[in-house]
Amino acid sequence: MTDTRDNGGAAFQPTLQCDTAGCDHVQNVADITEDMIGTPCPKCGASLLTKEDFEASRNIFAMAKILEAMGMMADPATADENSVRMSVHHHNGDTTIKISDPKADRGSS
Repeated sequence: MTDTRDNGGAAFQPTLQCDTAGCDHVQNVADITEDMIGTPCPKCGASLLTKEDFEASRNIFAMAKILEAMGMMADPATADENSVRMSVHHHNGDTTIKISDPKADRGSS
């Protein structure tokens, strides 16, 4: 939900990701809306977004937009050396937050 490498400078990038085992489909979207519920994965046909996941993730999206508006989330291209990359994933009632060091992603220490 928050991988911002190719999103034109925004700090928050919503994505739809297939959760089917063995399928690696991910697509960036401008926003996640109710009309996307039931959208089939173009690779395997499974639903990319269930109603339950949409409802549960609405608070996550609202929080991210507030943090971005407050300047607490930044475009990775302009982030300083103390910044971290955060990825939030919600599926089947579970929310996972991963925090990584972008310096490690670039191979520096």
